Amino acid sequence: MATKTTTIIPKPQLEGIQTVPPSRITEPRTTRHVSDASPAAAGLTKGCFNLVLFYSNRSVREDSGWVAAGWMKESLARVLNQQPLLGGRLRKTGDEMEIVSNDSGARLLEATVAVGLKEFMSTAGEVRAAAEAELVFWKEIDEQSPEFSPLLYVQVTNFKCGGYSVGISCSLLVADLLIAGNFLHKWGEIQKGMISTSAAGPNLPIFYLPNLKPNGSFTLEAFSSTPTRGQAHTLILKITRPNNQLGLEAQLAELCVEEAQRRFGSEGKMISSFRVVDLKESPAVLKGKKPPAGGGGITAGNATWEDLGIEGVSFYAGNKPAGVACWVSWLNDDVLVMPIRDCGGVGGGDVIVVVAVPAKGKRMNDIVV
Repeated sequence: MATKTTTIIPKPQLEGIQTVPPSRITEPRTTRHVSDASPAAAGLTKGCFNLVLFYSNRSVREDSGWVAAGWMKESLARVLNQQPLLGGRLRKTGDEMEIVSNDSGARLLEATVAVGLKEFMSTAGEVRAAAEAELVFWKEIDEQSPEFSPLLYVQVTNFKCGGYSVGISCSLLVADLLIAGNFLHKWGEIQKGMISTSAAGPNLPIFYLPNLKPNGSFTLEAFSSTPTRGQAHTLILKITRPNNQLGLEAQLAELCVEEAQRRFGSEGKMISSFRVVDLKESPAVLKGKKPPAGGGGITAGNATWEDLGIEGVSFYAGNKPAGVACWVSWLNDDVLVMPIRDCGGVGGGDVIVVVAVPAKGKRMNDIVV
């Protein structure tokens, strides 16, 4: 009888960690009012949006993960000037919560994993999901002292024999800023511009870790990441509104919950409550309730990477992602419905909606675009 073999992907080894603040002081400071009552936002402070971009080996030294991460120390600092809240912190005053652009910065990590990119990409199911979760780093926002918790983490992981991944985790409180407005494309363009302008000299960044940390030096084993997978199914929808109608949040939420029920309802009881989180509002709309009635003529379909503005994001000229994965970490029992407006690939009447459905204790089987 033939025995079934299971591919085991080793965990990455963390090699370096840096803080990346915006390259210039943010003036005036910007804020985002999150909630009038902190208990209502408890799930949001723990949850995060995760994205992994895979890049193949181009057989050039200038396109390794080490070089990419080195340039990111500078390019991320520059692009944070355009979205300073991503480099800010959550501030709690009494029962009120807000994000302030205090220039505390994002975290940038560098890691290695002892497996080739091709072998990694050939995995599937639980093995693939667990392995992808190791390519992002996230620490839950500290409820007692949130002002010390970053809202954005970037982990660049070098694969054996070439290739690398860029894993991005950000708080749900700022997820729309990461996805909307072509933030990732702007970041990639800044980085590619920095590399091209250095062509006259050595094409290596100042923060090139192999030069700063010789082989055999210490590793950062003391840093541990909060698990981000296994808590919720992730569904990303493209909602089309009739005649570009606005103000249909109730119908939009209902449609998303119905779609989630259709795909995941077999896991157990009917979905009876959901939470609408509209980060364009001030404060963000946090509602726990049963689905309303009436569809309003809006329709839902699967989103694409182009709709999300992720298709074609590159940090080195000509090297587009060989693969993409994204998922939401959501710990609450209700369904998360989060509209993301101003995505680069959607029309004026369309809205991208991220839906997270509790996994009811079962293995998460992500729906990704």
